[in-house]
Amino acid sequence: MKMGCMLINYNNGSGSRVVDFSQGLKSPRKPAEDSCLIPALDSYFATVITDCPLVIVDDGSTDNSPEIIKRYGNRVSRFIRRDTNIGLNRNMNEIASTLIKDFGCDIICRFDGDIEFLGIGWDFRMIRYFDYNQKAGAVGGLQLTPYGSIWSFGDMLIHPKGYCHILGIPTSGGHQGFPHIYMSPEYVLGNMECDSVMGCLAAFRAEAFTKVGCLRPEFDQVRGQTEDLNLRLLLAGYTCVALGNVPFIHRHIEHAKKESCTSDSQNRIRTSFDIWPKLWGWHKLKPDFNAIYDRWEGTP
Repeated sequence: MKMGCMLINYNNGSGSRVVDFSQGLKSPRKPAEDSCLIPALDSYFATVITDCPLVIVDDGSTDNSPEIIKRYGNRVSRFIRRDTNIGLNRNMNEIASTLIKDFGCDIICRFDGDIEFLGIGWDFRMIRYFDYNQKAGAVGGLQLTPYGSIWSFGDMLIHPKGYCHILGIPTSGGHQGFPHIYMSPEYVLGNMECDSVMGCLAAFRAEAFTKVGCLRPEFDQVRGQTEDLNLRLLLAGYTCVALGNVPFIHRHIEHAKKESCTSDSQNRIRTSFDIWPKLWGWHKLKPDFNAIYDRWEGTP
């Protein structure tokens, strides 16, 4: 099997990383590297071991992201620069088609420009799992905070607490006094079957991604498209699995605030939550299990 990767980048260049929390939230430092994009790409090229094409879209950045990307030369299989910011949905659907048709990829993997890959050969481990589990539709990794605790080991959606991170940080409120789980060499995590893998590093079986209709237009320029995609994969009989041997850091909390067409404004967050019950029949944060059962009885 062949995997292809994509990065949809917007303003992850110089000045995007405004704080270093590697020593903990109570010990912020000035980052030695103030770009999120350079650690993301440096770690990508340092850890990938298969013949994995990488397509990068700069989605209308107003910082020096394009100049940074050009430094990597022909290691980037294709570079597309947008004049305006159009968001994840249309970009991801287009590049998924490119990776499938132009590069012959069986797996499409998307990652964000503010993550850092930690393990050499993470790409091989993802490919091996897809090959081993023919019902795997989506595969993710173990998302860590910049200070080393688990952010998420996959997500649950059909859960008494609604949308929540497995083993990780609460998705809404309650962070004060939350008991973080810190990774160490003594910990060995297996694989976690879940309702959804985190979108900041997520790989999809190309056949499954196409079969369920890719990302839906209802989530254009609002959040929720990855969770929606994963649930549609489950309905189609596939599984979603987070791999414990694919750790990565997500530097979202170290990132400077940025305004894009998908920024988390109150209106966009409200729109995302309003769309969810129309498509799925329950509130994303307060699921009604009776309503879920009545609507989806008999489905996978």
